[in-house]
Amino acid sequence: PPVVEPPVVEPPVVEPPVVETPVEPPVVEPPVEPPVVEPPVEPTSDGEIDVEIKIDPWSHNSGATVHLEVENVGESEISGAEIKFRSDFAIKDLDTDIWSASIVSETTIDGQYEYVLDLDGNEDLAPGEKHSFGFNTLDATPEFEYITLNDGSTPPTPPVVEPPVVEPPVVEPPVVEPNPNPGSNKGVQLIFDTDMSNDVDDVAALAMIHALANNGEANLRAVVTNANSIFPRTASTVDVINTYYNRPDIPIGVTKLSGLKQDGTWYGGNMHKMFPHDTPEDSQVEDSVDVLRATLAAAEDNSITYVSVGYLINMASLLRSGPDEHSDLTGMELVEQKVKEAVIMGGQYPHSGKEFNFAESRPQDTQLVVDTWPTRIVFSGAEIGYKMYSGTSLQNAPDSNPVKYAHEVFRGFDTPNNAITDGYHTWDQTAVLWAVRGDEDLWRRVDNGFNQVHSDGSSQWQTWRDDSRQEYLVKTKDNSHYVNIVNDLYLSPPLDNPVVEPPVVEPPVVEPPVVEPPVVEPPVVEPPVVEPPAPTTGDGEVSRPDYNQSTGFFTLNGKVYDANGNEFIARGVNNRHVWFDSWGQTPALDSLDNIADFGFNSVRIVWEVDHKDGSLTNDSILERIIQTTIDNKMVPMVELHDFTGSNNNSDLLNRGVKWWTDRSAMWEKYEESLMINIANEFGDWYYAQGSSRAEFPKVYKEAITRIRNAGIDNTLVIDSFRYGKEASLIAEYGQEIYDHDPQKNVVFSVHFYCGGGDDPNQIAEAFDSITGQGLPMVVGEFGPTHPPCGDVRDDVIMAEAQEHGVGYYPWAWDDGEWALVANRNWEADSYNELTQFGKDVIYGPNGIEETSEIATIFEDF
Repeated sequence: PPVVEPPVVEPPVVEPPVVETPVEPPVVEPPVEPPVVEPPVEPTSDGEIDVEIKIDPWSHNSGATVHLEVENVGESEISGAEIKFRSDFAIKDLDTDIWSASIVSETTIDGQYEYVLDLDGNEDLAPGEKHSFGFNTLDATPEFEYITLNDGSTPPTPPVVEPPVVEPPVVEPPVVEPNPNPGSNKGVQLIFDTDMSNDVDDVAALAMIHALANNGEANLRAVVTNANSIFPRTASTVDVINTYYNRPDIPIGVTKLSGLKQDGTWYGGNMHKMFPHDTPEDSQVEDSVDVLRATLAAAEDNSITYVSVGYLINMASLLRSGPDEHSDLTGMELVEQKVKEAVIMGGQYPHSGKEFNFAESRPQDTQLVVDTWPTRIVFSGAEIGYKMYSGTSLQNAPDSNPVKYAHEVFRGFDTPNNAITDGYHTWDQTAVLWAVRGDEDLWRRVDNGFNQVHSDGSSQWQTWRDDSRQEYLVKTKDNSHYVNIVNDLYLSPPLDNPVVEPPVVEPPVVEPPVVEPPVVEPPVVEPPVVEPPAPTTGDGEVSRPDYNQSTGFFTLNGKVYDANGNEFIARGVNNRHVWFDSWGQTPALDSLDNIADFGFNSVRIVWEVDHKDGSLTNDSILERIIQTTIDNKMVPMVELHDFTGSNNNSDLLNRGVKWWTDRSAMWEKYEESLMINIANEFGDWYYAQGSSRAEFPKVYKEAITRIRNAGIDNTLVIDSFRYGKEASLIAEYGQEIYDHDPQKNVVFSVHFYCGGGDDPNQIAEAFDSITGQGLPMVVGEFGPTHPPCGDVRDDVIMAEAQEHGVGYYPWAWDDGEWALVANRNWEADSYNELTQFGKDVIYGPNGIEETSEIATIFEDF
């Protein structure tokens, strides 16, 4: 074995000496960890203070709330008290995540954040007086190097209660010496490109590569990450896994592109603290393009298999790169010369639609790579690994295995316990399996056609022309066959690593982050705020409440009423104007006449803040769409699609809400008939978990305030988090948001797709939990299917909507697989031009023909 140099044993080298179970490392008990309450702080020259700290970790290791109380334990008053401390992680938001104190300064010293806070207006502290304050940090287990008064003096040395060398004595496992052979040419030569932050299948796929390398089947040349994580530790997480498998010297790079969507993580916040590695945070790690160019330049021609299991950001950046110190070739030329094949986990085949890796971040990069990558590409679609649950074998792995830890703490959209108990989808692992083994018995390759990617990242396999570079995989075995293969590979031990498990393995007090579910109390904790029965006029119409100043739609007792006081139940459709009505072409606009002829009474107008058009201005074409919708006796609901899946409150408020308030005159002009859907699907999976759930009322109450202060009185529609699907958030916070609106004119929108829309019980619960509280509800989107989950129960959704008097809007008039009409026929005007979904929506028992009624405000048109 490469690293165990025989300790002069006779006979000389016949066999490596039976490495005696290495004298078990002295039971290194982690040096009495300091209590969660940090030690009292030493006095400074201005006075003496005592500090108590209480730390409340958030669920999923996503951060913590820190409560501090300082007390003047000296005999004289401390004037203008300011507190200074250092922490490994940043305060989440300096404007909103500090209370009872104000930020004076934030600096970075030796890789730590140093903060100076003043106590509510720099108040004085009398002897014996206490002051409490706190903040939110992205560190789930924060430790403070010191806390002191900010008087210009040198901070006191931390009391010796802290671990002697800050890191436990086992920073390096007993015999973790670099494998001297990481660059051998044995097996398939791999570059691994991963979004090591989102799902746990990235961790599992990297572990599989190491297991295959142990067998001599693969050689990992470099790893690059393409995700912008809330914990900037994607490279550290990779290095933890590489180090565990005794390959700590594999080059690692991270994307340096700015403005990327920030991804959540279940495991990335703590792995770098719990397991050995030597990689700093992402900002100090080499650029992925530099690592890729150096790795390719050093490789033999036509030798590299490039495996991508995340966004295609790094691949696109590599193609755009120019000559540098590593090679005189451009990125395109370098790839063509050195790469044998690219294996991309992305898209879904042969169906069309949006898949996460292709559409979630920089879809323009997906287009570039798929259209121009110069070597063979094999696509492994989301449909392959979906519901192929692997990972349960890791229950038998040692606790020193970081891959086991990642599965223990990971919760996916359909893993009620965790990935080690329930298993998780095997998306990335199947791509690795093909890349290394290429076993034709396990797969069928489809190579007649090409992968067509649209500007929004949606894609479809087309057969009207053939691209000899491209093919996609189809499984030939049942799921259990693949699961058995990958589960066995997970248990491959580290190569040449004497089984001396690092004594530091036991997670420091990090209990699985989600021991309790997200405390969603039954929505009916309090009886619905039942408003008095709606007063009516002589002809049965409901009178507008005094507090509502709008001249258009209003809400009362969970129902929506038009300007005449008659109930309005939307039976509309989503129409994708923003992507098609531009550059002088207006197919979506032109389709409105036929949409009305089929009986729809409303249209959800898909729009964006940044709509670009070469011939018409944003506002002029939008106004034409609104006016044409009204002329066809349909209610326009305008929504902004830019913020789909975003967790950036500031962006929503300062760009999205500002867009609405800047156009207050337009909304007033159409106030009688127009509704405003503030943002499409703001808030992703992670924003709907734990303490982040409280962002839902926070951001939307502020949005309502700004919109109403701008004089906009239209009905406001608010999508839930988790891409519109988290009905429990509306049940929990809907009344608070509704009451915050002085107009009481808010409707809450749920979208039904994968993760709720495929289960009749969850669908019924969503309707009951919201309407049962007397809150106005609408189904803003639903479709017939949602890869990778399969069929969505559109029949149940429409039946529940009809039973509860709730509006609905199917997606979409024209959208490939989820279309209402066939063959992108914007002008469809007959039964035969509808898809099966279109026929169900329009002619089904709870469909448009049976249930749609035109708003009474259009009766005189």
